[in-house]
Amino acid sequence: MQYVLVTYNVCNHGGGQLYVLRRANYLREHGYDVRIIVCFDDGDFILEKEFSPYFILYVPDFARRFAYYSKSESKNIVRNVITKLGIVSDVIIESHIAYLGVWAEAMALDLHCKHICYPLSPLKRKYYLVEHKMLEYKYENNEYWGHTSLAIETMLGEKNKNNYVNIGFNENELVEKSLPQIPYLYNKNDFVISTISRLDKLYIVPLILSVCKLAKKYPLQNFVLIIAGGSRTVGREEFLFNHYNDRNLNLNNLRLIYTGYIIKLGRDFFRSSNVFVGMGTASINAISQKCLTLNIDPFSQKCSGFFGTDTNVFSCPENGQTFPIEEKLEEAYNMSLSDKNVIVNRGRLLFETDFEMNACFYKLDEAIQKMNVSKNPDLLQCPLIYHYYIKILYDIDACWKKIRKKIICKSRYRTAKY
Repeated sequence: MQYVLVTYNVCNHGGGQLYVLRRANYLREHGYDVRIIVCFDDGDFILEKEFSPYFILYVPDFARRFAYYSKSESKNIVRNVITKLGIVSDVIIESHIAYLGVWAEAMALDLHCKHICYPLSPLKRKYYLVEHKMLEYKYENNEYWGHTSLAIETMLGEKNKNNYVNIGFNENELVEKSLPQIPYLYNKNDFVISTISRLDKLYIVPLILSVCKLAKKYPLQNFVLIIAGGSRTVGREEFLFNHYNDRNLNLNNLRLIYTGYIIKLGRDFFRSSNVFVGMGTASINAISQKCLTLNIDPFSQKCSGFFGTDTNVFSCPENGQTFPIEEKLEEAYNMSLSDKNVIVNRGRLLFETDFEMNACFYKLDEAIQKMNVSKNPDLLQCPLIYHYYIKILYDIDACWKKIRKKIICKSRYRTAKY
């Protein structure tokens, strides 16, 4: 039996890409022929070796919303994709982004197969017409599952807390020592704060400023902030490195370390951290290693509290309560050893019961077994005027991107010249 994962990309090294890899490996171990569809490829395939067993099809047409194309155009795109995939037996489709879910639904209708919509990130915004209609229908028919207890509520406003499967993690993926090696020699007198993230995430700068406040408040304590990750966004790394470095921050008791991308994450990263700050699967990694973990709300860029105590969700706060990052960092700094042990043990228990990979995938498989074959083509229909509206939006966006690219190139030239 074949299984098709329809996802945004596998060329980067974040939580989404690691989920796809875990899911593919799990499915292959259970006898599936796994195939992957992506709509974005920047040419920098960090996990190429790990993904080598799988057939990956790059479909740039899927980067545009389904409604961008005419009925005949979208039908031809879907048929071509199915042909290139080489579907020869029963198949199940799993999609990871709402707009890609519409393409996946079109494939499922053509193949007369099951399609589970399982978005990997919360998007708190009003969906486009076709996406919203599809999600509502699939939710009502138990074909749309959230990645946390709050995901469905965030996207659709529904409050059914049971229609979700947490993103699981296999702690055996962690090696003993990170690769490349973390450029920090552990010192028991340091208070080490760490994070792992794409540097595009908006919480990075607030985190740096919060650590600066903590260092100013406790001038006799040496602080270290380790930021692991990189960015493919033009100018983002240069901006952070040039504006937020030890010299510019000018604090004698604070050392800021940028590691760049980590190819293999090791247990040493968490052992050397007094507190980890992050979101998504990185936070799951941390609690699995009994590392004190503070989660960040992706919408407010504030802290949702200690993972396993203040919140059991790695993204949005369950009760809507958030805290300034510096407030929770100070609480972690002043925490007694006994209180810390209570919190990290709760976090570990949460991992074992709610985030262990095999348990999560088993629950997702159970949901798929109970699903029906996709059979409602009306989900993909939209008024002609809406089709033209989407085309105009994309054309304007494409034009702006070209103009912006020229501006950036000219700016770089002037900087280099003068």
